[in-house]
Amino acid sequence: MLPGLCLPPERVHTHRDFEPGRPLVDEYARAVEHSHHTLLILSPAFVADKWARLVKDLATYLNVKSEQGTLFPLRYKPAELGLELRSLVALDFTDQESWDDETARLRGLLDRPPPVVEPIACPYPGLRPFGERDHQQFFGREDDAGEAIARLSKHPFLTARSLPRGVRTGLCSYEPWRPVNHGENLLNVTTRV
Repeated sequence: MLPGLCLPPERVHTHRDFEPGRPLVDEYARAVEHSHHTLLILSPAFVADKWARLVKDLATYLNVKSEQGTLFPLRYKPAELGLELRSLVALDFTDQESWDDETARLRGLLDRPPPVVEPIACPYPGLRPFGERDHQQFFGREDDAGEAIARLSKHPFLTARSLPRGVRTGLCSYEPWRPVNHGENLLNVTTRV
């Protein structure tokens, strides 16, 4: 959920940020007191955890004292909650299909922009057209390529066989190889089945 909130890591405080050797009660109190908002992830595990209940008590007190709505309960799994949490409107993350909408609501409460969606390059080069910039991906078979070019120079067709999903035979024709910008040779091969 944190990536969806677009919060820089230094603005998020969890138990992993506690100072070693300090009393836990002091660290939880410091975390709640110095935070603009406290987000409680509500589940049966939350109800069973004594430290989570302490954070809830501290955050509830500050929420009432500040009168600014600094406590955001987030229902993750159904749990038996006390009146102080049932009395607050909670974000509902119990249904995974609503996570994007609820995360957007929470971003609005925290005054955060939506995440920037950056396109991810296809990790499988065969699923997108190859271009001249992809020549670095083809290496290690220079001897095979040289042999194929030598054979194609003598014979204007080539029989190709593919074994992974049965045997297929096709005929290939080619255009003479030509120099390419990066100093290597290119052979255009067209298949006919």
